[in-house]
Amino acid sequence: TLPAPDEETFERVCKPLGPGGWNRIMESLSLLHYFKRSVVRLTLAKEWNFKDVEKYAEIFNRFEFRFLELKSAVPMGGAMYRLSNEQVIKQDELRTFAQKIEKLTDFKILDEQKESLVLLMSKEDSDDRMLTLPN
Repeated sequence: TLPAPDEETFERVCKPLGPGGWNRIMESLSLLHYFKRSVVRLTLAKEWNFKDVEKYAEIFNRFEFRFLELKSAVPMGGAMYRLSNEQVIKQDELRTFAQKIEKLTDFKILDEQKESLVLLMSKEDSDDRMLTLPN
């Protein structure tokens, strides 16, 4: 999970308990190229981290990973105490955000699930992007 486009937003939204959290996230992203099925997930909410697409794109262009998943945060479970319905990102807003990412990176929209408010991106599509269970 990449919770913010920059360290300032990370500190404000995540309220980390100790120092160096942002640097550890960047270090983790630098290791993703070692994994075959690497995914970076953005769980986005208005007034929190649904902003600065250019800064997100700079991060995506710095690191190698296979999939990018954009998801709207929803007020369910424990999040219902921190998140309002007004902060939920609609699917068309999520798609517009992804289209901006397409213009700034090599990632392209592959698929989306409107009911789940989620969208999948990758630099290239492949048959193995769908996980199958072993027999």
